[in-house]
This record gives sequence, structure tokens and C-alpha cells, in this order.
Amino acid sequence: MQKLLLNKDDFTYWVDLSQNIEEKQLNPHILDAQIRVVKGTMCSSLYDEVYTQFLDDTLTAENQTLLNDYVNPLLVFASYVNYLTTAGKRSTATGMVKVVGDNLEQITRDELKDIITENKEKKSYYQNALSDFLYNNKDVYPLYEDCCKTQKAGFNITSIG
Repeated sequence: MQKLLLNKDDFTYWVDLSQNIEEKQLNPHILDAQIRVVKGTMCSSLYDEVYTQFLDDTLTAENQTLLNDYVNPLLVFASYVNYLTTAGKRSTATGMVKVVGDNLEQITRDELKDIITENKEKKSYYQNALSDFLYNNKDVYPLYEDCCKTQKAGFNITSIG
């Protein structure tokens, strides 16, 4: 399994996450967001460079700033949005069940939608901030610029009619 850029303790600065949540409940959401959202936003080449430096504990000052100020907040909110969609539900041999604790009232579907919407907006903000930061610092992150040129090349529809 791929090493995660975050752990549960990293969430406490950004979101109100219960300490009763087990890492095994959160980790699949972190991994999914790390691969689909962060890697997709950064481009594979730059992500791979930062990830390798993270694993080897050799992050450059620039990549440490990128990770702390842009990647981690995005990863927290992207993971949290994914987690919220399944929180309180468990898969069993007989299907999906809702967890209802003693004297606890489940939040309504509308309340959950509001929480998810708010955190999706935060995720989008940090995703845009990461993209803008990388674009505005292309000279420091040439792998991002190279990757974006490759990804943006191809067929584009400019008008219809």
C-alpha cells in the first residue's frame, strides 16, 4: 500500500474530527484523495518528485512549503469530503447499515449535505490555490509546467456552430 502524506492527527488543525475515528476508516479516503485529487492537480511528474522526497525525508525547502501550505490543506478537505459521504454507515454481509449510538441522533440528510457542500468548497479553494501557486512559480517547479504542456496538448473545442 502506498504511504500516506497525512495521518489522522494532521486533520485536527483543519477540521473538527473525532478522536474516536479509527485510522482504518479514514485512510482509504486519504489515499483516494492523494491519488485522484492531489496527483491530478499537481501533475504526475511533480507529484512523484515530492512524494519520493517525502518518503526519503529529503524534501527541498520549496517542496516542503508546497506540501505544508498547499498540498496538505487540499488533501485534508478532499479526504474529509470523501469520508463524510460514508461516515455512520458500514458494509456488512447483509448490506449497508447505519450506525446509531445510544442516545445519539443521526444528522439529517440535509444537514449532511450542508457539511459536505461546505467542505467541497474548501477543497476547491485549496485545489485552486495549489494550481495557482504552481502556475505562478513555474520557474521553481518546472516539472509542473512540463506536465501541463503535455496534458493540455491535444484536441480542444473552441466553438460550435
